[in-house]
Amino acid sequence: MPRTRTRRNAKPMTVAKDVELKQGKVIIHKEESEVSKEKVNIGDVEHPAYVEVTDGITRNLGDFNSLRVGVMVRMPCPPTKQAIHNTYHDVSDMVQNFLDEELDTALDKI
Repeated sequence: MPRTRTRRNAKPMTVAKDVELKQGKVIIHKEESEVSKEKVNIGDVEHPAYVEVTDGITRNLGDFNSLRVGVMVRMPCPPTKQAIHNTYHDVSDMVQNFLDEELDTALDKI
C-alpha cells in the first residue's frame, strides 16, 4: 500500500521499547532518543546554518487504533545556498530511511 507523507513540525523522535495489547488498544512505551554528539566537519565556519527535516507517518491498525512514528534530524552545514541545498537532500534521505526502519520495528513488535 503506498504511503502518503505530510511534512510538518513534530516532537523529537521517540523510540518504542515495549508494545503491548490491552483490551483492544495498543500501548507503546516510549523513550526519548539520544542526541548524537558526533562532530561534523563544516570547515572554519563561525556561525553555521542548520538544516532540520522532520517526517512522520501514522498507520491505521484497525479497530480505531493507530501507530504514529516520527523522525527528526538536525545537521549543521556551511551557510551557503549550495551547501544548505545539498545538506537538505542528504538529511531528507536519512530521515526517510530512519522512518522506514522505525515503522518496520514498531510494526514487528505489535
